Amino acid sequence: MHLLALFAIPFAIPSIKVIAILLGTLLLGSVLPYSGTGGGAMDQNLGTFGPYVDQDLSITYLTGGGAITQTHGTVCIMDASATAYTLATPTTGAPGAATPGNDGQKLTIIDGTGHAHTVTTPSNIINGSKHVLTSAGNIGDEATVRASKATWLCNPTTTSWVIS
Repeated sequence: MHLLALFAIPFAIPSIKVIAILLGTLLLGSVLPYSGTGGGAMDQNLGTFGPYVDQDLSITYLTGGGAITQTHGTVCIMDASATAYTLATPTTGAPGAATPGNDGQKLTIIDGTGHAHTVTTPSNIINGSKHVLTSAGNIGDEATVRASKATWLCNPTTTSWVIS
C-alpha cells in the first residue's frame, strides 16, 4: 500500500492516527525543530519571532489627539479635522539589550482622513534639528520614523509629510 494512502484511512482511535503521522514524518523527512528565540536585535530588525513580531503587521487607529505611545508598528490618525499629537523622544539602546531602548524600531504614521494633522516631538528630536511632522492633508499620506540614539530619523524624500 502506498504510504500516502495511510493518511486517507479514517482511524477510529485518534492515537493510531497520530502514530501514523509520526511514522510518515520519519519516512518522508524530518521536521525542523523550533527552539524559540531570545528576541535579539537581529530578530527585531528582520521582523521575525521575538517580542516585536508585530512591528510591521499591527495598526493602531488614533482619534482625539494626545500622545502616540507606540515606538514601533503603524498608527493611523482617524480624526475628522486636523488634530495635534505628540511623540516622545526614543530611548537610546537596542530593544533586546539588558537595558532596553528603541534604537532600530520603525514607526509609520498614516493620515487616515486627509487633514493636516501634526505630530510634535521635543526640540531637535526629528533628524537632529526638527520637531514637527505635518501631514500634507491627503488620505494615505504616511511618514516613517526610525529610532536612533534618542532621535527619530525621517527621510524627507520618502514622505509627503512636512518636516519642520
